Amino acid sequence: DYSDVNKPVVVDPAVFGRSYFNRPSADETETYEEAEERAQVLADAAKLKDLATDYSDVNKPVVVDPAVFGRSYFNRPSADETETYEEAEERAQVLADAAKLKDLATDYSDVN
Repeated sequence: DYSDVNKPVVVDPAVFGRSYFNRPSADETETYEEAEERAQVLADAAKLKDLATDYSDVNKPVVVDPAVFGRSYFNRPSADETETYEEAEERAQVLADAAKLKDLATDYSDVN
């Protein structure tokens, strides 16, 4: 077979098949958890870098979030006490009685 030059070379195509994923020189594939962890580590490193430059760079402007200065005007210690429904009803009744007394007083004070 090897000595006959005119005879064609017969080759099986399966001989050249190659697994690009399981070969010894293939790059290691990372799992989904490893990829998430790597992304988290890179994000943490970027935040730490920003924080470090905040302290080290004196020309960098101070950035303040406006939400830091938010106040709750309803639950603060100096807020007016909110009245209950019963208190509002009583106040309205007292004001109505005062208005009736004023009308009665003006009726007696008119001497026409």
